[in-house]
Amino acid sequence: MIKNSDTQGKSRKRHSLQMDEKIDFIKKARNVYQKDVAADRHNIEPAREDIRFVIGDQWDEVTKSRRTRLNKPVLTVNRLPAFVAQYLGSWQQTDTTMKLVPTKGGTKIVAEIRQGLIRSIVKEPVAKHSIYTAMETAYICGIGNFGLELRETKNDIFTTEMAIVGFDDPFQVIWDRAAREPSGSDANHCFAMHYMTKDDFKKSYPDKTVTGWYMDEADDTTMTMNGWETEEMIRVCHFWQMQKEPVTFGLEKESGDVIDVTDQTDEERRQNCDTDKNGELMVRDTYRTYAECYVLSGAEVLEGPFRLNISRVPIFRVEGPALQEASVRYRWGFVRNSKDPQRLHNYWRSILAEELMKSAASKWLLDQTAMKSGLADQFRKAHLSGDNVLFWDSQSDGAKPEFIAPPMVNQAVMTESQMTVQDIRDVTNKHQASMGVQSNEVSGKAISARQRVSELGDRIYLENMNMALSECAMVMNELIPEVYDTERVIKVMGDDDEYILQTINGGYGDETPDITRGKYEITAKTGPSYATMREESVETMLTMMNHMPQTANYIADIIASNMDIPGADEISERLMSLLPPGMVDPNRLPEAKRQQFLERQKQMQEQQQKQEAIQMEMLGAQFAELEAKVRNLQAQAMKSEAQAQREMSEVGVQGTKVESQHMLGEEKNRIDAAQVGIAAQKTENDEIKMGMDVAYKADEMSLKREQAQQKQQQPKPNVEGED
Repeated sequence: MIKNSDTQGKSRKRHSLQMDEKIDFIKKARNVYQKDVAADRHNIEPAREDIRFVIGDQWDEVTKSRRTRLNKPVLTVNRLPAFVAQYLGSWQQTDTTMKLVPTKGGTKIVAEIRQGLIRSIVKEPVAKHSIYTAMETAYICGIGNFGLELRETKNDIFTTEMAIVGFDDPFQVIWDRAAREPSGSDANHCFAMHYMTKDDFKKSYPDKTVTGWYMDEADDTTMTMNGWETEEMIRVCHFWQMQKEPVTFGLEKESGDVIDVTDQTDEERRQNCDTDKNGELMVRDTYRTYAECYVLSGAEVLEGPFRLNISRVPIFRVEGPALQEASVRYRWGFVRNSKDPQRLHNYWRSILAEELMKSAASKWLLDQTAMKSGLADQFRKAHLSGDNVLFWDSQSDGAKPEFIAPPMVNQAVMTESQMTVQDIRDVTNKHQASMGVQSNEVSGKAISARQRVSELGDRIYLENMNMALSECAMVMNELIPEVYDTERVIKVMGDDDEYILQTINGGYGDETPDITRGKYEITAKTGPSYATMREESVETMLTMMNHMPQTANYIADIIASNMDIPGADEISERLMSLLPPGMVDPNRLPEAKRQQFLERQKQMQEQQQKQEAIQMEMLGAQFAELEAKVRNLQAQAMKSEAQAQREMSEVGVQGTKVESQHMLGEEKNRIDAAQVGIAAQKTENDEIKMGMDVAYKADEMSLKREQAQQKQQQPKPNVEGED
């Protein structure tokens, strides 16, 4: 028996909380939570400021209060949401595809079904929103989270399914302070918070004390500032931690799969497990990890523990850029370094507005006599009254009022305001070309190069999201044998984003395969989304048709199917029906369309056979006409020869004989030429007929083969008495 040697250093060992007593367990969990929060507080507090900053809270309170008290403008020209929306929109145009590769005991058919199942879960609307929220908060403040949960299937309480859930607040999840991987794959535990009203808490846990999980000062302040009464809201904590248990694995004789033989006797192990070259059983003692969840309030365990046989916690972290300094890990997002340029931009735009406010009011220089006569109020309110006429009495109002032109706007203020815009672009690496704004780049190559610079600067977010999605797909792949272990119908999605229904775990082999068996590896590939690839493929094929017009009839149906226009599928089907037999594989079509296509193909073959028969009849008629012409020429030649012999015997003139021989020679040459032409035409007709026979037999064999494949693909009837 092979023993598992402990090759891991003690410094890397992790320990989980043990459920000895509930009260003691709660205390230990709260102690761990407080330590995790304290270890990450230097990231949490700036990240919360980043979120508030991008929302629009961009003035410090002292400056804002002073300017407000002096009736000066306090403008917020927030340029950051446009940058965030630009990046998220660009990211949504890409698609991360999870590929499953069968390894030990796996098959390609099951790999495709598992892959389609995982893709269908990721593409659910709620899942897409959860992943989008995680990427949004990661881009803004440096961290985002989404999770995986099991829930009852709709309209079927006896089966469960997997679903991706999100966390709108990135600090609903507090991570293990020792975790360093961007996706959180090395975390030994994490805390996931959920808020409930007191009424909902009482209905969900009627026998429990109404008290929430520990809420730190930052959470309390945030909820109070946003209008939530903290006394009315109860915070419930889902505490996930990794556990391990001793287990014995063995190598199964028949399949070669690794099986759990922990509870088997030695006799059962000898029957089920293979042996090595020395005759010893191939079994191994090791540890199996699994995830364990407790639902906690501030005073007691509400639910749990729940167990999932997976290799990591089912919550996934998406990080922004991060650096490690000694034992402290710093992370940030797009907003962190753009705060100062944005604040300066707001300040100088406010100063500019202040200057404009000052210059807009008209100023007049009046004589003291005019002041005493009450004329000052008329000139003071001239810009408000809208009256174009201002009167003045030179006799009683003193000297003529003098208009003082407003001062010019300070050019330094305008220059500084423009410079702050460029500072924001430089800090965020978001240049005008990447935002679709015309700049000094002229050629398409220069514009693409500037756009690529911005994309490369944000590559870290895409890579970390792909890592989190790969980890999520790995966990889903681990859970499939336990969640989808009964015969049922599931939705699977292909790379073309089309759903199909698939029966699994049935008794008809590859038609209803058992997806619980075998091992599969996950690989991730990121590229343009399917919709983007469809648009690009249409443009490419249209360009190819312009350069190669002869290909138009053969790819027109593919172009139509990739167009996002009403009736595209119907147009594609009609164009496909015009293709000659053999150019379309019927097995790649859906069942309903396959039957229609085969019927149309059969009709086209019958019509082609009729045309070939008509052509054969026409060739036969032409051949008979040529034979008749040959017989007529032969008769004329024989007649001419007899006449020449008679003339030679009667006259006996040598000259006449020579002339007759000359005539006979000409007639003979014509006959020989006609015979050569007939032989050539006959050879050509034979070749055409032979080619038509071969084509007819090939079409007939192809039709028989397709009909046989259809019969094989039809589900076998359930014979009474079979298992």
